[in-house]
Amino acid sequence: MFRITIRFMRSLELLEMWNDKNG
Repeated sequence: MFRITIRFMRSLELLEMWNDKNG
């Protein structure tokens, strides 16, 4: 379960960066 949480947080981080790029 811990690994899934880390993956989830990482995907959220990537989404934030992607949204920031596309403004």
